[in-house]
Amino acid sequence: MSSMKYKNKVKNTVFPLSDIKKFKIKKKEKIYLNVNISICIHCYDIKIFKELMFYIKNFFEFNWNNIQIIIHYIGYSQKEIEDIIELSFKDLKEINKLIKITDSFIFIKGENIGVDIGGFLKCLEKVKNEDDIIIKIHTKSDDLWRRSMMNIFSIDGIYTSIKLLEFKNIGMIGSLYNIEHFRKKYNPQFNINQYYIPMIQNICNQINFPFNDKNLIESYFVAGTIFICKRNLLNDIIKERNYLYNLCLDLRKSKWKSGKMKYTYEHALEIMFGYIPFQKKQYLIGLY
Repeated sequence: MSSMKYKNKVKNTVFPLSDIKKFKIKKKEKIYLNVNISICIHCYDIKIFKELMFYIKNFFEFNWNNIQIIIHYIGYSQKEIEDIIELSFKDLKEINKLIKITDSFIFIKGENIGVDIGGFLKCLEKVKNEDDIIIKIHTKSDDLWRRSMMNIFSIDGIYTSIKLLEFKNIGMIGSLYNIEHFRKKYNPQFNINQYYIPMIQNICNQINFPFNDKNLIESYFVAGTIFICKRNLLNDIIKERNYLYNLCLDLRKSKWKSGKMKYTYEHALEIMFGYIPFQKKQYLIGLY
């Protein structure tokens, strides 16, 4: 269907804004969490990466069934990344725990393709079949925006997120302060954006995921794509990650202009990460 037909199809149909599910962060009660997790980090800015390690340390306040941290980095050496990790964990007194933490890191030297979305797709190559949880973090350049998303990575935020994901009808966790309705963010006059709907439909067709334009319009997503989710939500993304990676912009040839880039598959995938749980009725919860 052409983009003009999409616009004509929905311009007279205004769906109510969906209620965003929200939950207040609870105090940590347990140390052992019997789950397997992969934390995917895209590192474009090494100074911000140093800040992110403050939050990554919080994951080691728990005993996991298995934990791995996959770091996709651009423009730096692995030694520079490792030095920051070592410095971040230098206060640990237990040498055995330090060794275990060091062994938890996996490094991928990448290309500047697809900003954080491209980096995430590359990290997905290393997630394990037995993983229960996948976490997406990146060195987002806007300090206020990035830090407002980090409440889910406080010690209590991590604990609350993992406990919420035990429910069958909850699939993803983000910060309440950064969850946006697709319709509200991109279509303030209810003229559904004639670009993103066909782009997301194309993604759905290629990865064999159900496409429902009404659900897409009603869905909401984490603006900034920093979240915690069940691995099974991303099975189709993981399977077709190479195809999706090839849709991303090659930023070795052109520069990404923050806030000015539109109609990109990077933005379409940002929305897609919210549409998937909405379509599957495994809802995205905003923590506050």
